[in-house]
Amino acid sequence: MGLTVIASSSFAGFTGAEKINFTDLAEGDDYYKEVRYLADLGIIQGYPDGSFRADEPVNRAEVLKIVFLALKPEYFDMSSGTPEEMAAGTAQVTLISSGAATGNGVIDFPDVPKEEWFFAYVKQARIDGMVVGCEDGNYYPARTVNLAELLKIMFRNDNRNIETYVREGPYNDVPRRSWFTRYFVYAKFLGIIQADIEGNVHPDRAITRGEVARIVFNYMQEKLKVREGKISYYADYFHGRNTASGEVFDMYAMTAAHRELPFNTYVKVWNEDTGKSVIVRVNDRGPFVQGVEFDLSMAAFESISPLGRGVMYVKWRIVTEREAMEI
Repeated sequence: MGLTVIASSSFAGFTGAEKINFTDLAEGDDYYKEVRYLADLGIIQGYPDGSFRADEPVNRAEVLKIVFLALKPEYFDMSSGTPEEMAAGTAQVTLISSGAATGNGVIDFPDVPKEEWFFAYVKQARIDGMVVGCEDGNYYPARTVNLAELLKIMFRNDNRNIETYVREGPYNDVPRRSWFTRYFVYAKFLGIIQADIEGNVHPDRAITRGEVARIVFNYMQEKLKVREGKISYYADYFHGRNTASGEVFDMYAMTAAHRELPFNTYVKVWNEDTGKSVIVRVNDRGPFVQGVEFDLSMAAFESISPLGRGVMYVKWRIVTEREAMEI
């Protein structure tokens, strides 16, 4: 049985590039909505013959390009490419705004020379800890990508430090302790993938171009989603004790407890009654009161509401590590 990816019901179509009509993908076909969305933004392109080939495997270079242009397009300048290179997705890009890297630098993969169209993407991915090389020192950009690798690349693009501890694996074929468990925990919480009827997701199976488009599309939509729920706070009794992540709880730090979100996930919480908001980092498990979504540290709760409220109804949204650092 193969992986079933949930198709998102929301589609905010807008254009950022010349519209591409794929010869092998028509309205109503599987993946059409997601591919159309990403193509209109200039994130994905087809082949020279006008096809998209949704059922073909995707390689490591292509995945980095799709993920970066979907989540951090401001990092790259593609203006130097010819119209033909732009249309084919092989334009030479320059890394312009990541801070830690420049497009003319050197990386330690012999098979990724700076003349290649994917050099800038691989360079930034290396700096961000999204990819590592193989034992022989090469990156192998043409190698196919499996689901576990895609989730790692995508989530670490937004937050390189997410971590989790679970009592059991989130899916039948995702063990409790593996290098990729944290990414499947997060994907399950977000609802961007779904197991087959046997409870498996096949993390090591090569995924197709269509599946990548759908998963990236779903993640882009989830990143914009505003959720609602109740929050409470914890303070003196727990101050100085270890949290579930192993950190010492500090009631004056901007942290929170959540039952499922990976540790080091950043969340923006705002109180519409006061108009105040706070960004907290998840480093603990809880709350253990039914109907309450988060336990905030005392200082975080007090920054948006008087402590006397005790429990409060709020709106919240997951934010990236970069957004959290910029506040």
